[in-house]
Amino acid sequence: MAIFHLNFRRVSRNKDHSSLAKFKYIMRTDEFKNKSGFIYSESFNLPNFAKDKPELFWIGADLHERKNATLCYEIEFALPKELNHQQNINLVKNYIETILPNAPSTFAIHTNEKGENPHCHLMFSDRTMSERAEKLTADKFFKRASKNKSGYEVGGAKKDETLDTKAAVYNYREKLAEVTNQHLKQAGVNEEITHKSYKALDKDKPESEQRVARPYMSFGEYQQYKKDVEEIAEKRKREAEIKAQAEIQALKQAEEERKRREIQALQRAEEEKQKQPSELELKAAAMIADALNYRDPLAALDDEQLKKLKIQKDILRDDLLKAITGSGIFIRDKPKHYNYAVKRLDYIEEHFGSDIRRIVEEEFKGRFIEAYQGIMGKAPTFKMGM
Repeated sequence: MAIFHLNFRRVSRNKDHSSLAKFKYIMRTDEFKNKSGFIYSESFNLPNFAKDKPELFWIGADLHERKNATLCYEIEFALPKELNHQQNINLVKNYIETILPNAPSTFAIHTNEKGENPHCHLMFSDRTMSERAEKLTADKFFKRASKNKSGYEVGGAKKDETLDTKAAVYNYREKLAEVTNQHLKQAGVNEEITHKSYKALDKDKPESEQRVARPYMSFGEYQQYKKDVEEIAEKRKREAEIKAQAEIQALKQAEEERKRREIQALQRAEEEKQKQPSELELKAAAMIADALNYRDPLAALDDEQLKKLKIQKDILRDDLLKAITGSGIFIRDKPKHYNYAVKRLDYIEEHFGSDIRRIVEEEFKGRFIEAYQGIMGKAPTFKMGM
């Protein structure tokens, strides 16, 4: 006997729901792949970015719909067991054309483990497809729609607010009964279903003549479905917490490593001071000799050139700081900034000469060594560069 059953649900971000999770559930993919009963699926009225892969549309809804938005809607309804699978597929397509002619949608037909109780899950968006909306990218499709001063539509695809009203839900029920009865008649089945409630039916009729909605899903099956969804949500929450803790730990380790290297640098400086006086005297004598023969290249620069040189040194200092400490938690950016610093030396040599470059190299030598050791884990064996 054909039965009537329809549930209308909202998938809302406020309740930590996900349109992608709903899509995976009805498609029996990923964490739901072990669930049986999948028969057929198809999508309608999708924009170009999701034409060949409907999953992208529901991912886009999760990512780009506003914070408190309803991500999508679901109509879950029973299908006549008197019809075969192809006849039920045709019934669902006819139903969608009737109630959602311009709304993006995906449906899937399921049965239970025994191949009985055929039913359909229909997901749809309240965005309205148009020639303009069809060409929008995912990040623009779900923006708020509006019109400019010239009256042209701008922003995202327009929402059809009439799809989420009491009148709309009544229409979904009424049209399901009409379309189902049409297909039963075409198949030669002498039965009808009704969307009307007990109150709307004549209660004095014999029970055999009453057309009453009977659920295809038992309470136990519904409880299991609800439990599965809650377990998946809890699993994702735990994974997010673990990831956040790992990122915090990485930051702490990076800071500890920086402090350790700073301490090592201070220790090396102290050891240098405690070397034998004879070595220090030789170094001092060499430095005095160099000083007597030295002509400061900076003295040859005018005020404008000195100002430009200061700008280059400030940029060089910033690059080396990023090469030593990293940028946020993206420690992998260190080598990039180190190479930027080396290129900055080449630029200084090109515009100010090799003598000026040597002066700048000596000024920043300690930071170059610290940056190189932090990246490579050892002291440099050549002058500069990686």
